[in-house]
Amino acid sequence: MRPFRLTSVISDLSKLNSCRATHHVNVGTGEDIAIRGLADLIAEVVGYNGEIRWDTTKPDGTPRKLLDISFLHSMGWKHKTSLKDGLRLTYKDFLKTRETGETKETNQARKTR
Repeated sequence: MRPFRLTSVISDLSKLNSCRATHHVNVGTGEDIAIRGLADLIAEVVGYNGEIRWDTTKPDGTPRKLLDISFLHSMGWKHKTSLKDGLRLTYKDFLKTRETGETKETNQARKTR
């Protein structure tokens, strides 16, 4: 089981600017997903209808790694993008980059010149 977070969400943590926490702050959704579920979700998002094969001779992986985000929620911050929507945005960006050869970074650099 793994938690995921959209990197653009990290920059949306303006509420933490006023925080004077003396400890680390976990950032996440408070939800996790098994690798099989993630593979199925990615297949759905990208329109893959083929077979997903698993090597069952390999270890199952590590135990659950769900972050405790109660402190973050107590500060009023909650995620706005679901994993499925984040995957859709990421795939859309991937397709655009593959088609144009431009990334957000190269596009931004060209705008600032």
